[in-house]
Amino acid sequence: MTERGQQILMLAKAIQSTFSTSEWTEIGYITSADEWIDSHPRLLRSLRWEDDDYKGHVLDAVKYILNMDTDNLKKLFEYEPISRWLKKNERGFYDELFAEIFNMEVPHVIPSTSTDSGFAALADAQALLRERGPTSAVDRVHTGLHAFLKAACDRASIKYSSDPTANQLLKLMLEQHSSLRDLGTRTEEIRKMIRTSASIIDAMGTLRNNASLAHPNEELLGHDEALFVINLARSLIRYLDAKL
Repeated sequence: MTERGQQILMLAKAIQSTFSTSEWTEIGYITSADEWIDSHPRLLRSLRWEDDDYKGHVLDAVKYILNMDTDNLKKLFEYEPISRWLKKNERGFYDELFAEIFNMEVPHVIPSTSTDSGFAALADAQALLRERGPTSAVDRVHTGLHAFLKAACDRASIKYSSDPTANQLLKLMLEQHSSLRDLGTRTEEIRKMIRTSASIIDAMGTLRNNASLAHPNEELLGHDEALFVINLARSLIRYLDAKL
């Protein structure tokens, strides 16, 4: 299913579960689709009579509204009955769409080098982020970052201990990888940021062990904090992969 297809399906489910004729009228005015909704021969009629074809007409209406204006995706998402239903019943989709609309999520990244388990972990993280929200994806994105750093060291023949942590691998790369010696006009400042990132990665490992689903922890990261961890990990992978 395409991304747009998923959006249409989920928004239609929310609408079908919550809308009366009043909500249709209101959303029509909000999205400037009021004339189309009012003139539709079956949409409101099938709603009133609870006809079996109502679901199909809702799908058509959502598709029409989204195609009318790109801003209508945000308008539909922010409409309280839709937003409330998605947050309660499709939290993974709600979180993903929220991040997309408000530019809060660093896009999914597939590095050029990693281990098979590392690639699988990053793919799992993306699937969990969509289906269940960022809290469920923290463990897998940390594993993906760890595997990427280890593979990058192997590729550059950088030696490490038998069981290195992610922050240890990053420090070794910064010290020994030839591609990280010249980082442009402000090399020292960028290298300082990368060194600081090692402390961030160390904190990620602690959060992964004590506040994620990697273990049966009673207290888990909240939505915003988990998304923050995921975005930091993805940003680091994206930057290092581009430089290496």
